[in-house]
Amino acid sequence: MALADYYARTAAAASQVLTGFDEQTFRDTLSGTCLGFAFGHDAVTSGEGLTLLDLLVRLASRLYPALTFSSASGAGEHARHLAALARDINPAIDIDTGEPTVTVVVGSSAPPTTGAVIHAGSDGWDGHVSTEHPCSLGATSNPFGAGATACLALANVFRFVFLGTDALTDQNVTLSVLDRAAAPSTSQPPPDKVDLGEVVLVGAGAIGNAALWALGRTGATGRIHIVDPERVDLNNLQRYVLTSRTDEGTV
Repeated sequence: MALADYYARTAAAASQVLTGFDEQTFRDTLSGTCLGFAFGHDAVTSGEGLTLLDLLVRLASRLYPALTFSSASGAGEHARHLAALARDINPAIDIDTGEPTVTVVVGSSAPPTTGAVIHAGSDGWDGHVSTEHPCSLGATSNPFGAGATACLALANVFRFVFLGTDALTDQNVTLSVLDRAAAPSTSQPPPDKVDLGEVVLVGAGAIGNAALWALGRTGATGRIHIVDPERVDLNNLQRYVLTSRTDEGTV
């Protein structure tokens, strides 16, 4: 298993959140981890499911050196697409070469899995994560609940990987990113078509990348002028979700 060649920046970030951080232990733990993704027909025929899978892989490929994809009948082509995305982000990543340490199950029609499982789903503004039961996927074009779910699910993966069975994982969590509450949103999703006109985004770092990732999945139209002189390099690849390894050196 091969960590990304920008791993050092990831380790520096992890040292800020792990008590008693030891770089060699951190490296060894990651090197022994294989993260699984399981999904079925509902995930690849739902806009929210596709959005959720995309961000899960974009984030996970920057940290974990091995991924496995388990897909139900009819979803195999998308599994291959996600594997290609992971390799674009970390060309050295191992795909489908081991048993998963923990599996993120997206939607409610994934094939059966064994071992530790974190279920993930979304509905409009709401993200859903559970360790007890499958989570369904909404039919909206709103990417924000799915985006929140990807972050919550991988936060639970991180806890499990580094704390094992002692990890305080989320048994059943719903988060409304609109209401900022641990309960389903009572608001309507945004309209399918929004004209942004001509706007300027100043700063395309980690937050700017995330904003562009989300806006690109809303169906909004318009022209965005991006202002940011910083080049993509090994110091920021681990946090720029829209970038791949070949983007090094670009602005």
